[in-house]
Parts: sequence; structure tokens; C-alpha cells
Amino acid sequence: MSTKLKRTLSCGCAIAAVSLAISGPVNAQETDVQEADAQGASEAEGDVIIVTGFRASLDSANAIKRNNVAVSEAIVAEDIGKFPDLNLAEALQRTTGITITRDNGEGQQISLRGLGPEFTRVQLNGMSVSSASIGGTDQNALGREFDFDLFPSELFNRIDVAKSPTADLEEGGISGNISLRTARPFDFDYGTTVTASAQLGYSDLPDEFDPRGHVLVSHRGDSWGVTLQAAYSERTVRVDGASSVDWTTPNLGGSFDISFPADTNVAPALQAELQDTLFPRLPRTEFQLTERERLGLAGALEFRPTDDTSLSLDLVYATLSRNTLRSNLDAVFRSQGDIEVVDATVSDGAIATGTFRNVERRAETRQLIEDTDIWQVALSGEHRLADNLVLSGLVGYSESEYDNPVRTTWLYQVVDSEVMLDFTEDPRLPGITSNVDLTDPANYSPAALRIRGLNGQDEVFTSKFDLEWGDDDANLQFGGFLNIYEKSLVFIRNDRAISGPGYSTISQLLPADNFAGDLGNNGQFPAQYLIADPALGNSVQFNAGGDMVTTADLYAAAPVREADTFAIEEQTYGGYLAGNAVTELAGMPLSVNVGVRVVQTDQTSDGFSNGEAVSIDNSYFDILPSANLKLDVTDNLVLRAAFGQSMTRPSLQALRPNTSVRIGNTGSGGNPTLQPFRSRQIDLGAEYYFDSGAVLAIAGFYKSIDGFIVNEAEEVSLRDLGIPLSSLDPQGFEGVTLDTLFTISRPVNSSDPTEVKGIEIAYQQPLDQLLDGLGFIANYTYVDSSVEALSGVVTINTTLPGLSKHSYNLTGYYETDAYSLRVSYNYRDDFVESTFIRDRTGLLRTREGAGFLDLSASVNVTDNVAVTFEGINLLNTNEYTFTGRPELFNRYITAGRQFFFGLRANF
Repeated sequence: MSTKLKRTLSCGCAIAAVSLAISGPVNAQETDVQEADAQGASEAEGDVIIVTGFRASLDSANAIKRNNVAVSEAIVAEDIGKFPDLNLAEALQRTTGITITRDNGEGQQISLRGLGPEFTRVQLNGMSVSSASIGGTDQNALGREFDFDLFPSELFNRIDVAKSPTADLEEGGISGNISLRTARPFDFDYGTTVTASAQLGYSDLPDEFDPRGHVLVSHRGDSWGVTLQAAYSERTVRVDGASSVDWTTPNLGGSFDISFPADTNVAPALQAELQDTLFPRLPRTEFQLTERERLGLAGALEFRPTDDTSLSLDLVYATLSRNTLRSNLDAVFRSQGDIEVVDATVSDGAIATGTFRNVERRAETRQLIEDTDIWQVALSGEHRLADNLVLSGLVGYSESEYDNPVRTTWLYQVVDSEVMLDFTEDPRLPGITSNVDLTDPANYSPAALRIRGLNGQDEVFTSKFDLEWGDDDANLQFGGFLNIYEKSLVFIRNDRAISGPGYSTISQLLPADNFAGDLGNNGQFPAQYLIADPALGNSVQFNAGGDMVTTADLYAAAPVREADTFAIEEQTYGGYLAGNAVTELAGMPLSVNVGVRVVQTDQTSDGFSNGEAVSIDNSYFDILPSANLKLDVTDNLVLRAAFGQSMTRPSLQALRPNTSVRIGNTGSGGNPTLQPFRSRQIDLGAEYYFDSGAVLAIAGFYKSIDGFIVNEAEEVSLRDLGIPLSSLDPQGFEGVTLDTLFTISRPVNSSDPTEVKGIEIAYQQPLDQLLDGLGFIANYTYVDSSVEALSGVVTINTTLPGLSKHSYNLTGYYETDAYSLRVSYNYRDDFVESTFIRDRTGLLRTREGAGFLDLSASVNVTDNVAVTFEGINLLNTNEYTFTGRPELFNRYITAGRQFFFGLRANF
């Protein structure tokens, strides 16, 4: 914990001290499930019909949505430990307006209303939460994204999604706020509750069985209660596929050179054309085998000595470990000096077939060991000071650490190999073959060892209080808060060229049967080749420039990579004032929420520039007004309108102060003086609750966002960069002073606003008139926006990264007292993965639209025991990413299906 954080903790605790003596959060988005109207019950002909199971969870979620003044959604578990999906991200994807990004077949991060995961604020038990992990396997998502696969879904019984801002809602989420809630004792009936589940999962691609289980014990007395729960799972993931790492041409940026030998079959006219023909930069196989292990623990203490006072202590811990073996068999076109073209054909400006010499063919085997831990403690409570005066508060602390101690790459080159490319049969899975036996270790020679390592740490401290004066029909709310957020990242790197030992000493056959067979590999792709065995590779010595070293030696000697190492601290404090009223408009009940939130942000960015430690401060102040209106036109028809301003702070990667300067007064780096994204937004909607458990809803939204971050060159003085003169070579930088301007290529806030607009439609309908227990849910979202992508002289208009214009979800369910069945299909349209354009081609990386089908079923053996079955990705949907157009593959993979068989018991 930093010294500054320690100093400010005492201040934050003082803010919350009064409320903590009597505390608990008041949040318009967190009305208790038990207090929601209709709670799965409706009256017909004087009798109360009790609705249970999945239908009851839908009714509860509808009641929460209907009663909220703000625009919102909710997901409610039909029973504790029985969340409707195995993964929180995959549960959220069925919510109107939310799409998810999958990491090798499993949902991980979300996009809400077309904006990327950095634009959504995530809270756990009332306080902001940050995960120190870096996104998907072998990725570097170093922003504010939250990885939802970190927590087991069984720990949660409710998720709230706030789409429009309110003054009491923590700022930071332009697209919205997501609130996760674990179970508490007073969620249950009086006495002791025990629930347990055990499942055996089967993944068809690796042909592996893995366990999954959950247990909860809760006891509730008259005035106190305690809840403890644990969830554990293992999963074996295999990924088969191919990738290209984008496309480029010989003439573009000098990325590689081609020539034509005496025995070439390429005509002179085609030789000239090939200089401007697109080639894959690094066509290669893609294989991953990952063992994942996840443990989640949660506990809660509740104390309600009187009807006017409550105290809650929530504790959550989760750990996720991944051990990944990754293999690529590369054909290296990028950065090659003299590639000989023996023969070639071209189609639509891109290589179609060809035989090439001097293309480096190499086996690249990588081992990654990753561990992510997160824990949180939150103390909250509420006390009624008078009949119309309620004080509440929360103080909490969260810490997360991502440790990647092993990221070792063994590189062995295939010698004397020609490379043959063929995109004519299947451009998604092209032919990439060689004229040598790839299973013979004699055909490989040692090339290099690459050592990487990363440690990331996140700390969050929250302290806040709320005071509410009035009643349900009219009240005023006032609150104050102090939040401290710290994130640090330390990279190490040590790359060494090696000679020896031979590949036979450390190699093994690819541990996969029928490699890429599910993708249609019929011989155009190597079905078997040699890769390094990490156990052998870590146990031998390599000749690295005359030094005999092991991988452990290289890790011990690995220096910190200063260009990528940085730390950010943010301290935010402020308050809000809000009013709530229920009045009438033309005889119709009108609920109003208006307010304003003010927040000061102070940032300190620490890093290294030109080998010297630098520290740069930045501050900004925001006033965020909001208004939410709900008009009950009839008992069944609700109209909504919401207006407000919101903000999201810049990406942490963009804020790093690391800058390198070059002779000629130029340079590149991050920008610690960035301003936040600021949004003005409008929501309009209508909801028609036309029958018990049925609703038709439509909503439109518009956001105008200022301050989008783009990469541009701007003039900055050496003083403002924080670089001392002592770090510069006097001969190369003669005459330079601290006030000398340097042209720095770095992230800046765009002066042009970005508009995001869309429509959401949701339809939910029980079909009891056809068959008792039958029903379906459907929703559709349309989102549109455009931004400029710039690389060198190339500028193109495109959609925001992660934005799918069209997405929809379909769920059908059928349940009785004896059994239940639920089938869900989720689809999202194409989306741009990144607006980064490599080599000035103007070709963006785009993920193709895809749909996923899941199934969940259970049979009640007794009143307390059920047999369960779940199937994930039943259609075996593959992930395909292309560069510029669908014919230019970037990555094509399959992760297979998953099946879970189990038992569930409640007592």
C-alpha cells in the first residue's frame, strides 16, 4: 500500500465513521429482491398463485425494472447458487443492450450499448471493484476493463444494470453501471439454509472431464445472521486454429522484400503487381491448451437489532489460475530481407497461391503461468434517525493482483524450407505447408529464447455516506464520498539468441489429435508438428552468446522493461444532491428523480522516460446533472425519459507518463494530462406490461461524447514531459532546454464529439394458454456510431471498437414442478476489434458476427434434490476475425463445446 494511500485512508474513514456506527448503503438500483412488487406472485379469482423457478426470477427482474425511476435492467437468481448461467458475462449477454467478448470460447468482458468495457463501471456489494488481470489469454488489456470470468457465478444472486445516470450513482460509466450482489443472511427464511451442487464438466475438443461445485450455509436468527459459501471449478480448454497477424505489401513501409530467382514461374507483369499485393504478415498455426482453476469464497454478517438499524459485513475472495501451452508454427513474411517468389497467383489484390524461398519457418512454443487474486471487505449499514430521516454509509477496501511469473517462448527455426500458401480452397483456413518433414527434429535449429514477466496490482478504497430526508412520495438525498484507486504494472523482459541444444532434446509432438479438424483441416494445414515441451525446456542449459544458461537464469537476470512499467493513482472526492417525488401529470402518476453530482479527480502518473523516473500530476473537476422521469400512463403502460451528463476517465495505458525522445526533437509515449470522456445523453422508452409475467418494451438512447482519445503528434516542452536534461546526450541534443518543444506522437483528446445512438426492443411472454409452464424471451439492440481511425497518412471512418450494430437474444423455457428446460441463443453482428491500423494499410481488424446456443435442464428427484444438465456452445460456433474484408483472415479458431452433468440439493 502506498504512503499516499495510507495517509488518505484515515480521512476516508473519518467521512464514514458516523454512518458506520449504524450503517448500510442506500441505492436506488438495489431495492431488495424480497421488496420488489409481484415477487413471482399474482392474484387470480381471489387465490394467490405462487410462481417459482426461472419464471419467478423473470417476474422479480421485471418488478425491479418497472419500479425504478431510472432506466435499468436486473438479473435475479431463481434460487441462491442457481444463477442462470455458468459465467457472469454470459448471463449479462442476455440482457438488452449488452454484448460480450469471448476469450477462447468463454465470455469475459462486456460492451453496454455499443461502448467498450472501459466505459462500464462495475460495483461489488456497493463499492467499485477492479480486476488486475490483463484480459484474454496472452493479451495486454491494460485499461479499466473488468474480467467477469474471475468470479464464479454461483456466489451471486442478483445483478443490476443502470443505463441512465442518477446523482447517487458513482460516476465513471458513460455506458452504465453494473452492480453485483452476493448473498446475505436476511435473503433467506428464518433458521438454517444449506444448498450444494456438484457437476462434472466435459469439454469435447480436449476430451477432458473437470469438476465444478458450490456449497452455501446460511443461518438467520431474530436479529442477526451469517452466510458462508464457496465455489470451485476446473476447466481444460483447447483452442485449434490459424492466424495471420494482419496483412501488408512489400512496397508498404518496407516491411519485407521480394525477388524472383532464375527458375521463377512468375511473369514480368505479375512480378510488378506483386510489389503492391497484400501478403499475410505471419501466417501460422494457432494451438492452445489451458488448465484453468478457479476458487471463490464469500461471506456475510448481518445485524438488525431493531427495525430502524442494520449492519452488514461482506467479504469476497476469488482466485483464478491459468497454465497455458501455446504453439505457433510460423511462416515469417514481415521484416524479411530477400524472399524469393518461385510461383504465385493474385486475387483481388491479395496473394492467392504461391511458393516462396527464404521465408523463415519457425516453431514458436510459449508457456504462460498466470494467477489473479482479488479480495474485498465492505462494511455498510443504515439507521433511521427519525420517521423521515435515514442515514447510511459504506467503507470498503479491495485489492487485486495479477502475477504472470512465467511467459517463456522457445523459438526453433525450420531449416531449408520452402513455404507454400494456398487461399483458394478456404481463405479462413489457408494452406500453409512446407517441403520438409515437420515431425523430424533434425529439420529444426535453435534460434532464440524470449523471457517475459508481468506483475499488476490494483487497490481500491471507498468511503461514502448518504442522508435521506422524506418519505416514499417525496424525499431529498445528500451524500459525500472519497475513493482512492491505484494501479501499478511492472514488466520484465530478457531475449537471448541461442545455439543448442538440438530440438530432439526438448521437443514433443503437438499434443492434439486431429488438429483443426473441426475447422475443416483436410491436409492443407499441418495436422502434426513438433513443439517444445516446457518441462524439458526448463530443465536444460542453452548456449546464449557463450553463456550456458537455463530459463531460470534468464528470469533472474531479466531487467525491468521501463517503457511499459508505470503506476497510476487516482483520488476522487465530492458529493451529490438529489430529489425524488411522486406527483401527477394529467391525472397520471409521475415519478421524478433529479440531482447533481460533483466530483474532483486528482491523478498522479509515475513511470520512466529516457531511463529516468518521472511523476506527473493531473486534475479535473466535473459537474454531472441528471433527471429521470417515469410516467404510469395506465396500470400496464409506463413511459420513461432520462437526461444527464456522465464521464469516464481515460484508459490507464494512455495515461502512462513513459516517453522516449529522439534526436531531431521528436518522440512518442503516453499522455498523463489527458482529460476524461464526457457525455451528454438522452433516454426515451415505453414499457407495456400487458399480462402476468409479460412485457413489451422499447427504448431509444443518444449519447454525445467529447474527448475520445486518438493518436496524434503534438508539441510538448521537455519540462511538461517530466524528462530531466541529465537524461539526454549533450552531443545529440545540443542547445536543448527544459522549455524546448518536442513533437511527440501520443494519445490526445479529440476535439470532435462522437455520437452513439440506438434502439432496444424487449419482449417477454409466458405461453401458459398453449402449455402451462411454457414461455419465451426475446430482445434486440441496434447501435450506431462512427469514429476516425488514423495511421500515418491513412484515415478511415469506422464504428467504435467493440460496437456491433445488431445483436439479439432468444430464450425459450418450459418448466413444471418436476422438471425444467431452457434454451438460449445469443447473436451479435460484426464488430471492429481495434481502430489500430498496421503498416498504413487502412485495413481494420474485425470480428465476424456469430451466434451461440446454450441449454439448461433439471429434473427434480425429490423436493430437495435435482439432477442437472447444461450445454454450452451446442452449435460449436467458431470465432473468426478478418483484416479489412472477410477474405483476408486474421484469426480463425474453435474451442469446442462444454457439457455439465450434476446434482443439486437444498435443505
